[in-house]
Amino acid sequence: MAGVGISSGVQENATADEAVNLSAGFSYLTLRDYRMDPEHPPLGKMQNAIPLLFLKPHLPTEDANWASGDEYPFGNKFLYENRVPAEELLFSARAITILITLLLGIQIAVLTRAYFGVNAALFAVLLFCFEPTILAHSRYVTNDVLISLCILSACGCWATCVEERSGRSLIFTGLTVGAALSSKFSGVLVFPMLGTMYWFRWWQERNEQEFQRLPRLSFSNFVRAMSIIVLIAFAVIWTAYGFETKRLTADDRVAKFVTSPAHLTRIPGVLGKLLSSPARADLFLAAVKRFPIPMYSFWKGFYKQLILRRDSYLLGKTYETGSLFYFPVALAVKTP
Repeated sequence: MAGVGISSGVQENATADEAVNLSAGFSYLTLRDYRMDPEHPPLGKMQNAIPLLFLKPHLPTEDANWASGDEYPFGNKFLYENRVPAEELLFSARAITILITLLLGIQIAVLTRAYFGVNAALFAVLLFCFEPTILAHSRYVTNDVLISLCILSACGCWATCVEERSGRSLIFTGLTVGAALSSKFSGVLVFPMLGTMYWFRWWQERNEQEFQRLPRLSFSNFVRAMSIIVLIAFAVIWTAYGFETKRLTADDRVAKFVTSPAHLTRIPGVLGKLLSSPARADLFLAAVKRFPIPMYSFWKGFYKQLILRRDSYLLGKTYETGSLFYFPVALAVKTP
């Protein structure tokens, strides 16, 4: 699998997002400026940009696209008009994704062996190494493999925590959940996964005498554990964002919406509707002018994802705002 990743990673041109992710990650590491590509958290982009710290390419902050936050032309300029050749920048970053893919395979082997034995673990890794979607993403400068590793690790730590009532595993669950949320906003899906796992364990233990020696699972214990996980996760996210704090009025692209109550109603999505009341609008304006927001870029990106609407093509039809069936159909069609 590593051989396939290396050979194809050397031969293939950059995909649409790789230049954006690479330039954004390098700007995060060197400048702690998160204006580029706020649609995704920074961890995956920063990990891929680590080799660039040794190559020392030029980050064209003098370009007009830097000031405007126009990520695609800025990314192309960074990748193709640099003093370091594009293929060298690209493959050094892709090598990190190849490594993360191998770590994901090892994680699958370790977890499967722990529950089902060596033969099942080998079979699971065999399926993983020949899975077309995994192979397709196994070397790109994207965050898809990283979030898969983080979510699987979080589920593995949580399983140990619930089975053994382990405080140490609870801490590791919080750290890996934080890593997932620092990699991609879809990392929020880990929370219903953890809740489902907890319910299944409670169902298994409810009448079994062998589990009576352990503290009982309950809704209140679940809430306490999840509260600890959320606190640790947000500490990880804030660290990934370099302990960023920022006022809304300091963001030129947002300040125009928060200068007067009349402008607030033009904010897209649910937030604009909530601020349609003059009293709520005045309170909101007073707060944003006075108080800085921790992890500002995280909340901005998360809100952008909530209101984002993109065209999608599915089964011969084009949908202007996407389709609820898109990912279930893609999963069914693309997974052997």
